[in-house]
Amino acid sequence: MLVPFLAVCLLGLHGPVKPTVTIIATLKAASKVPDPKAIAPYKNALVSGDYIVEKIVSGKDSHVKSGQVVRVFRLGIVKGSKTAIGKVKKGTKLNLALKPLTDWPEMEREFQADDLPVTDTTFYFVEVQK
Repeated sequence: MLVPFLAVCLLGLHGPVKPTVTIIATLKAASKVPDPKAIAPYKNALVSGDYIVEKIVSGKDSHVKSGQVVRVFRLGIVKGSKTAIGKVKKGTKLNLALKPLTDWPEMEREFQADDLPVTDTTFYFVEVQK
């Protein structure tokens, strides 16, 4: 059984961050993007998705291995408006640059929408756009 790791996607919300590992991964399942009004007073929402790691492109992290499932939180709402995250279909391959969330504690304070099955994993990542 593959145990998902938790990750957070960042689209430049809190400034530049250098990734630890870059992967190619396929979307397995995704949470629904909430209505922006439903998350008030928050203006941004991180939305979870489970991805199967297809390949490690660069870098390394002991928690990321080929064939493993990682949980990635991506910004589904930015400044009160929905992003295109909710339109990504199962089976889509994406290039994800990851960094441990412990290196970016500001992301822990963002609203998180996660209606995927709960896991016992406690290690988080931040996904940063290049």
